[in-house]
Amino acid sequence: MNRSTINWLEFLWHVAVKARANFKSELSGITCEVSHHILHKPNLWLRFSLDNGIALTNWEHEYMAHKDEKAFQEKVKFLRGEHSLVKLDMDFRWKRELINLDKTYEILIEEICKKLPELDKWIEERDIKSPDFKSKYKRLYNEIRTRDFMPSSYS
Repeated sequence: MNRSTINWLEFLWHVAVKARANFKSELSGITCEVSHHILHKPNLWLRFSLDNGIALTNWEHEYMAHKDEKAFQEKVKFLRGEHSLVKLDMDFRWKRELINLDKTYEILIEEICKKLPELDKWIEERDIKSPDFKSKYKRLYNEIRTRDFMPSSYS
């Protein structure tokens, strides 16, 4: 597995986490900027698990998620249920290296496709000039189109 594959899956994971949250912070409901791993990502399973991601604003990411990790995880437990982090930890212990990158790719793309109109709006609101950002999203839309995931309204 090469680094460019991992980098692309990481990008898809970040977009899918935001899409799953409808491009809103799961803490405040404000437009999100960041996808954050709730638990550390010592292996590929936790790195790409959507359940291990949460959409946040930049401020929440810097001053809540990274400032006091234990308090932040308590907030996540409150939001998602008492057993959410226990399940992630248990899954981590059992699924250490059991990851199929092709299946992971399909799961991430499918999650993004559920929210394409919202993704369009989120991108438009950013008015981002970065060529790297634009090329990644162009590649994403091309991959969705070629894999027949594109909803009929985007054809």
